[in-house]
Amino acid sequence: MAKYILLDNSDDSVIEEADSSRFRKTGKPPTLKSEKGIRWLELVVVDPVAGKDQVKEGPTIAISDTKYTRTWTVRDLTADELDAEKDNITDYNFDMLKPIIMALNDGSFVPDSDYTVDQIKAKLKAFL
Repeated sequence: MAKYILLDNSDDSVIEEADSSRFRKTGKPPTLKSEKGIRWLELVVVDPVAGKDQVKEGPTIAISDTKYTRTWTVRDLTADELDAEKDNITDYNFDMLKPIIMALNDGSFVPDSDYTVDQIKAKLKAFL
């Protein structure tokens, strides 16, 4: 299904987006007189899928006489970005495990003890 976009002629600002089903007779928007100050263009969207170690950027906009193109690009993450992502994951995991580590280090949990779930939760809650 084709998509269309209605633009203001003075500044190319978007007024409306519509698909071809809106235009029942022809499936295409009407040709508007230039005096109206608006125009319909075909909307083309280039939206690639980012992989595991990639990031999507954009969109960039290109406007021709007949098309309005919205393009996203995909690039590989830099070494610094990958390292920062690993740091964030490590920090998150440490925050989740910190109460357990603290309880194990201070002797709150005695090996071979038969703690109930509520007792374990109470001991862990003390470290939050």
